[in-house]
Amino acid sequence: MNRLFFSLMLGAALIAPSAAFADDHGNDQPHYYYDQHHKRHDWNANEDRAWRKFEEEKHLTHTEFEKAKHKTQYEYWKWRADHPDAP
Repeated sequence: MNRLFFSLMLGAALIAPSAAFADDHGNDQPHYYYDQHHKRHDWNANEDRAWRKFEEEKHLTHTEFEKAKHKTQYEYWKWRADHPDAP
């Protein structure tokens, strides 16, 4: 009985954090990101166009930003700082 209770509590503890990050649409993808300077950037159509331009300039295959490697995301924010008007 104790094992069952412990297993249920552990499962609930592991699931709760992911539920806390879900947005209003039931989608767990955030609509904003923070760059290396901890500046918040809202992810909107303009930011998506800038991301695609970055990928094009760097000859990268398109990948959704949140699925890109951390290093690539970091490089994007550095590039973005130099291209504030991108697309």
